[in-house]
Amino acid sequence: MKVFIASALLHLAVFITAIVSKAPYDVGTYLFFIFIFFTVSGAVSSLLLSAWYKGDFKTRVTKATKLTILLLPASYILGYVFILIESAVRK
Repeated sequence: MKVFIASALLHLAVFITAIVSKAPYDVGTYLFFIFIFFTVSGAVSSLLLSAWYKGDFKTRVTKATKLTILLLPASYILGYVFILIESAVRK
């Protein structure tokens, strides 16, 4: 349940930053590309991270997917924060 709540909050933060960072006419396309990026990179990351877990394939991929679901939006938000800090420092 903790993973679900953390994942929901992180994905909500991604959704909000995507809406705030783009012009209103371009939000739908941008959200679509974020969804595609998260889907593809999540699948690849889950398969790559599953090598570090023990057990059968299904168990390893499930554990890796739980970690990936948290890491992808967290890295997106972290990258967005660096851009905000950089723009604040330059002004």
